[in-house]
Amino acid sequence: MIGSGKKIIFIDDNTIIHNMMRKKLEAFGFDTVDIGDSATYLFDKIKNGNVYDLILLDDMMPNMSGTEAMKILKAKMQHEVYNGPKYENPIIVFTSNESPADKDKYLEAGFDEYLGKGEISELENIIKKAVQ
Repeated sequence: MIGSGKKIIFIDDNTIIHNMMRKKLEAFGFDTVDIGDSATYLFDKIKNGNVYDLILLDDMMPNMSGTEAMKILKAKMQHEVYNGPKYENPIIVFTSNESPADKDKYLEAGFDEYLGKGEISELENIIKKAVQ
């Protein structure tokens, strides 16, 4: 299984899709599947010592976008919401912004992979590529 021995966290403010994504991610065999609804939840989990092999992160969220959260995690800087080491593991944006230009924008911003919400059938392929 592609997630065997690995930990993943899924962050999306649309709680309706949490159960669907939990089932899909657990079916891939991840040892840990954490699900939250904000960048604050993500930062709290990491600050508490959780290390994830993969972060799946919505972009359009209140208070802090996924892009802002990703940039904070990947930067070596002091920040009031995350004051830890540079995060090295893959971060995938999961977004309803699905044009080719959007994909390029997210990859140029620093995300390791891109998955449009309308392309959920590609989830397994994107995860395989990210965790290899």
